[in-house]
Amino acid sequence: MSLSSVRSLPGLAALAAAFMGVAILMALIVAPEDADQGISQRIFYIHVPIALTAYFCFGLGALKALLLLWRSDDRYDLESYVAIHQGTIFGALTLITGSIWAKASWNVWWTWSSNQLVLFLVLFLFYCAYFMLRFSLEEGPRRARPSMRCSASFSSRSASWRSGSPRTSSIRPSSRVRARR
Repeated sequence: MSLSSVRSLPGLAALAAAFMGVAILMALIVAPEDADQGISQRIFYIHVPIALTAYFCFGLGALKALLLLWRSDDRYDLESYVAIHQGTIFGALTLITGSIWAKASWNVWWTWSSNQLVLFLVLFLFYCAYFMLRFSLEEGPRRARPSMRCSASFSSRSASWRSGSPRTSSIRPSSRVRARR
């Protein structure tokens, strides 16, 4: 495989698929089982990178929205939209993988007592509302400006919520998990 073939889109896709395959193999087979959580802990090898990618995409969307405001270049509107679209996809995957882990560890699919869970859900729903706003307006500057304000506002709110939320949770592992020790 030559360097020029790796730089093409199909080459990069094949390389990414190979790395993803190796990562899944290592997470599911090679990594040792956790003493407290058992096999359910392995989902964190997928869940945490997905969540970080969602936050990164939302932040990138806000940055591109601010660049649209600053430089008035229409390409930043499209780049912001794409980043937020990807962030919303990764956000949905974050909520799904987190719920799977919660069911295995806490024996509940969702709990409203954890600030971090609820704030991520609210952030996710805000960005879903962003799409409703975006597609309710005609294309062009009339759509770009409100979308830009919405994206920058959501990102700044999520940053202030995350910094102000406690890092601990009232959720404790169930007795079923403790009995495995």
